[in-house]
Amino acid sequence: AFGLNYGSQQILQKAAGSTTVPILTWFPHPTSVGITAVGVDNGYESQSAQNLGTVVATQSGYVVGRALQSGSGRVFQWGDEWITYDSEWTQHPDYQVQLLWLNIIKWLTPPNYCQVAIPPVIVN
Repeated sequence: AFGLNYGSQQILQKAAGSTTVPILTWFPHPTSVGITAVGVDNGYESQSAQNLGTVVATQSGYVVGRALQSGSGRVFQWGDEWITYDSEWTQHPDYQVQLLWLNIIKWLTPPNYCQVAIPPVIVN
């Protein structure tokens, strides 16, 4: 409905014995503020036939995160569900999963509505 889809091939599979592949390439966008790494494993590339939206994150030539304004609404697309796994929050102090979620929710929330506050302790 928004012109976004996912690729058909799984991408960025973790190596044997490791947990996830860190996404290290982030582009300026409100959803990426303070983010340097978030993990994925066997995700799917974010795609848009009309090249819609803003690319937020890439790794190894694959688009993993994309943000799109559509009318008065917003859409955020992420290529993997590992950002919901506890292990990504607890076993990776080098990942900013919690901050990514807060940034996404804040960006998705209308500016004139109850905004999510980003605690300073998470940004540090």
